Amino acid sequence: MQNKVVHTLCRALQSLGAATLRFNFRGVGQSAGEWDRGTGETLDVLAACRFMRQRFPGLPLALAGFSFGAAMALRASDTAGADWLVTVAPPPRLLDVRAMPHPPSARWLLVQGRDDEIVPHAEQKAWLSKRGLAPALSEPDGVGHFFHGQLTRLRDIVVDHFDSGVQDA
Repeated sequence: MQNKVVHTLCRALQSLGAATLRFNFRGVGQSAGEWDRGTGETLDVLAACRFMRQRFPGLPLALAGFSFGAAMALRASDTAGADWLVTVAPPPRLLDVRAMPHPPSARWLLVQGRDDEIVPHAEQKAWLSKRGLAPALSEPDGVGHFFHGQLTRLRDIVVDHFDSGVQDA
């Protein structure tokens, strides 16, 4: 929740007029519970989506996440009925077929730095190809996993991609 990439995603979506919510997964920080290998964490995303839908009825739902959070957002996107999805460097090893049986129906942007030292670019491309997935893909050169010195670039990628879609819905 306190990660600079997560903050950047929130600010980018807020600049587009979206209401945002950052939260810790179970067992992180002051959150109750303990890590559940992605199953419970997907439920955490769905609970956050229910909260936002109750608080902002009728508005489009955008899910965004970074790394593990991106994988959980992707896993929850169809069940949550997300309209937009932003995943930044989701680790393919957390996205098995059982966890995500079909491609998300949301308008999906995947941002994957070409120099990611945690989630290799080639691994991401192979996973997308194997699964037959075709998100809008941004693959910035010179960008590692944590977007050191590249946060403005990340914000611009997200805003440029969603600017017309968020405003029109």
